[in-house]
Amino acid sequence: MELFYFQIAAILIIIIGIIFYLSIQYFEFAVIVGVFATKIIDFFLTSDSANEMESESGIGSYVRVGIYILLGIVGVIKFYQYWNYHNGKLPYHFVLFFIFILLAMVSISYSLDQFFSFVRAFTLFVQFLFLIGLYYWLDDESKVHRTYQAFYILAIVFVVFNLIVIVLYPNKIWYEPDPDRFQGFFTQPNTLGEYCSILTPI
Repeated sequence: MELFYFQIAAILIIIIGIIFYLSIQYFEFAVIVGVFATKIIDFFLTSDSANEMESESGIGSYVRVGIYILLGIVGVIKFYQYWNYHNGKLPYHFVLFFIFILLAMVSISYSLDQFFSFVRAFTLFVQFLFLIGLYYWLDDESKVHRTYQAFYILAIVFVVFNLIVIVLYPNKIWYEPDPDRFQGFFTQPNTLGEYCSILTPI
């Protein structure tokens, strides 16, 4: 059994290493990981009977936070690599975003569930680091174009995925109180928060 866990750990380390290397070399790959990976985690780790709180606090949540930490590290590296291009200046909306994160950190002190609030606030912080790196990396039009191409690929993948789920898992994609309402596998197919946040630097 110990050998099994060792093998799993080794495989995870290799996967993390590959993701990290590709994200450093091709930052648009990090964009894909940031949007796509968390949704795939939901697919494999959220059960039919789990409510929203159970799915948020399960193992999928830890994997999600781990991915964001990895992307945050990549963002910090890009931040330093392209510091000179922007002369260390930040747009005002990033300053406001950081103030929002500080308020989230303060809210931990009076939260009913301080651990849950800390995880949420910390996740926001590492997402901020990733977005700062993305902002500094976008130093020419070709990189903006490559980022939009990544969005385009992701949109196609999600549409095709939902079409497949309609056939394979029809009970997951219809809104239970209203069986005629299509909600997609991830319940909010038209309001993906990852798309909105990643568009901030662009």
